Amino acid sequence: MRHTPWDRPETRPAMADAEDPRPGLALTSRSLWRDGRRWIRVTGELHYSRVSRERWQDSLRLVKAGGVNVVSTYVFWIHHQEHEDREPVFDGGLDVAAFGDRLAGMNATIPPQTPLRWSLRSDGRAGFVFVSNHQPYEPLPARRDVVFDLELDGAQVRFPHRPVDVPSGAFFCWPVNLEVCGVTINWATLGLLTVVEGPVLVLTKTDGVPAHLSLPAGTSVSGHPVLERDGEVILEDLPGGRVPVTVETPDGSRLRLLVLDAADALRAWTPGGRLVLSDADIVEADGALTAVTTGPATVEIFKDGAFERHDLDHPRAGAPARRRYPGVAARGRAGIGRAHPVRHGDRPPGARA
Repeated sequence: MRHTPWDRPETRPAMADAEDPRPGLALTSRSLWRDGRRWIRVTGELHYSRVSRERWQDSLRLVKAGGVNVVSTYVFWIHHQEHEDREPVFDGGLDVAAFGDRLAGMNATIPPQTPLRWSLRSDGRAGFVFVSNHQPYEPLPARRDVVFDLELDGAQVRFPHRPVDVPSGAFFCWPVNLEVCGVTINWATLGLLTVVEGPVLVLTKTDGVPAHLSLPAGTSVSGHPVLERDGEVILEDLPGGRVPVTVETPDGSRLRLLVLDAADALRAWTPGGRLVLSDADIVEADGALTAVTTGPATVEIFKDGAFERHDLDHPRAGAPARRRYPGVAARGRAGIGRAHPVRHGDRPPGARA
């Protein structure tokens, strides 16, 4: 199959500037443009009134980490005004203006045109580097010896400490100067998944990209060798294992780092502030976890620094509910989804829904 070129030249409709005069955005007969470059929107939704307010920022960061650059939301009026004879409310988790402020908190910077497609989203001190080497139909080639040079509040950040290759089809979001529970991550060639009780920062590997992470000088590390150089402590080639690495700052702030490989990251769920790995769908209600599946499944729940495993059998057609493992039940009829409650005690203090 041979590529078919456009049958007419690219034009800019008259309405593009007349109706939408905002600087940086333009519309042509073929695509959107942003800051002088073609721009592909990756859209997603986040409904602010369905997410607790304290989770807005983390939720938006997770959306951005997935490569989404346009987020839409709905104003469900019945959430603001449940009864016609009452005044609408816009406080707490219904503060739509505050939600928008969170979304717009970090500006996007697109570097001069380079072979690798990437951008920086930053507040001037900390930020995230977005990379997309994915393109449908006409795959992009792998990019060799990639290093990022950033200037944040007058300080130069160059990472990783040695060049890495970005495979064809890869897309990811890497943190810079990320502060988590009193510990600063200078930079990492790892994606962010969540923070669970411990505290434990859960990071994810990208297939084909070595996993490195940098901490400020003076940070102690237990569970992985370190390289000390140029005022930083570097953890090289972190494996996608199941055992966390513990780091501690000179002032006593402690954080555990759990790195998941790409395959485990695709099986990860975070119900009720916990981390669960499973091919089944995992939902949480009233502090209990339920695995919904059409066949046998494995559920691995992260607790106290390790994963506890539950193997779920597929019930026979017409068979009564039966319990094979402590806290794991199987029920249902053949041919439909099974719900397996996985009892895991009460919700941890401070866990987020």
